Amino acid sequence: MAIVQMAEIVEVVKGNLISGDSSTWLDSYSIDSRTLKPGDLFFAIQGAHRDGHQFVTEALLRGAKAAIISRKIELPRELRKANLIMVGNTHQALIDLATHFRRKWKAKVIGVTGSSGKTTTKEIIFALLQGNYRIKKTPGNYNNLYGLPLGMLSLEEKDEVFVGEMGISEPGEMEKLVKIAQPDVGVITNVNPVHLEFFSSVEEIAVEKGKLLEGLRSERVAIVNNDDPWTENILARFKGKIISFGIKSSSNIMGKDIAWKGLEGGSFTVVVNKKEEEQLFIPLVGLYNLYNALAAIAVAYHFQVPLSAIRERLVRYKGMPMRSRVLQFKEGFTLLDDTYNSNPRALELVLDHFRALTTDGRKIVTSGDMLELGEWSEEAHREAGRLIANGGIDLLIGVGNLSRKSIEEAQKLGMSPDSLFHFTDSSQVGPFLSSLLRDKDLILVKGSRAMKMELIVDYLIKHFNPEGD
Repeated sequence: MAIVQMAEIVEVVKGNLISGDSSTWLDSYSIDSRTLKPGDLFFAIQGAHRDGHQFVTEALLRGAKAAIISRKIELPRELRKANLIMVGNTHQALIDLATHFRRKWKAKVIGVTGSSGKTTTKEIIFALLQGNYRIKKTPGNYNNLYGLPLGMLSLEEKDEVFVGEMGISEPGEMEKLVKIAQPDVGVITNVNPVHLEFFSSVEEIAVEKGKLLEGLRSERVAIVNNDDPWTENILARFKGKIISFGIKSSSNIMGKDIAWKGLEGGSFTVVVNKKEEEQLFIPLVGLYNLYNALAAIAVAYHFQVPLSAIRERLVRYKGMPMRSRVLQFKEGFTLLDDTYNSNPRALELVLDHFRALTTDGRKIVTSGDMLELGEWSEEAHREAGRLIANGGIDLLIGVGNLSRKSIEEAQKLGMSPDSLFHFTDSSQVGPFLSSLLRDKDLILVKGSRAMKMELIVDYLIKHFNPEGD
C-alpha cells in the first residue's frame, strides 16, 4: 500500500486538517466501514444510496486511523482528537490521492475493459505476469470511479505493473477512468449490448470503450479482439502498437485445435505471430473464457513472458466464484455457477457450451432477468427463450418479471409447459430446485447482478454436499 503522512495527504487533496496529528503515517484505505481494517484511512463517500458520513464514528471505533470528510460531524468525546481532514468532495479526494501516486510511482498500468470478461481477463493477466514482475491489481470487481482509485492506492514505489479493471455504465465514464489510471496498455475484450438503458446503441458503447485506447500514454499498446465486429471501428483513429487476439480471424495471438474436456476445461494451441506455437490447457469452461485467456496471453507475451511459463501458469489458474465456477455435488448433480452477471451475448455463449456438454441426466437452465437493456429488454428476453428452446435444454426456470418473456417464447417454440417454471425472486428457487434434482443433472444458473442469483447456489451448497467439502 502507498505509505504517506497525513500532511502530504492534506496537501494532495487540498484539504484542511481539522483535528489530529499531521505526522501520522497511513498505509491502507477504505470507503466501506463494514470491511474496514484497523489502521485504514476512511473516505466518507456520499453515494446515491448511502452517505459515508453516517459511518465515520463506526469507522473510527473499528480502528480507522483517520477519516476524510466534506461536512462537519458530531463525534463522541473519546474521538474528538481523531485525525480528520475536511475537503470539498470526498470522492474527488479519493481520485486525487490515487492519481497522485500513479504519477509518483513508475509502474506500467494495464487497463482492461469490455462488455464481459473483464474481471477474468484481469485475473489471468495477473496470474501470468506474477512470476516475472512485482505486480498489483484492482481487487475483485473494483472497476468503477470508486473501485479503480481505491485499488490503485495499493501501489508501492517498487511495483512494476498494475492491472486495473475499467468498467463503464454510462457515457463519459471511460475518460474519467483513463485520467485516473493513465494506462500504458489497453485491453478490450469485446463489445456487446449491455447498459442500453444508458447508451443509445451498441456503437455508442464501442465508442466509449475505445476511449481507453485514445487515452493511452507512453508506449501506447492496444490489445484487441480481432473476432469482434466492433474492433475495426475502435481502431480507426488509434495510433500506436496493436496486438490482436482471436480464433476465427488472423491475429497476432491465435487459438486453434480447441478440444473441450467437459467441465474440466479445454486444451488448445496458441500461435504467436504465425511463428511460435505452444499447447496450453485452460481450466475454465466455454469459448468466452478462451477469449479471455487469449487476451491475457497477448498481454503476457508483450511483457516478454515465455510461452513455457504461460503454459505452466495458465493450467494452475483457479478461476473466480460466480464466473463459470463448476460445483459437483456428492448427490450426483453438477452446477455451473455463472451468477455474477448476464447480458444477451454472454448468455448466448454460455448456453452454447452448456448445450454441448454430455450427461445421462437433464440439463436445467435457471436464468434471471438481464437488466439495463432499455428498449431492447423485451426482445432480448424473448431471444433468450428462443435460444433455450432450440434443443438440448430440458427445463427452464425463469427468475424476474422480464424472464416471463423468455418462458413465453420457449413455450411458443414447443417446450412443454411442464418443463417451464417462473419465480419472481431468486430466494424462492433454491427450495424448488432441491425438490426436483436428480443424479446426473446439469444445472446452469445465470442472471444480472441485481437479481442475486447466487442465493440459489448458496442454498444448494447449504442443503447438499459439494465435492471437496
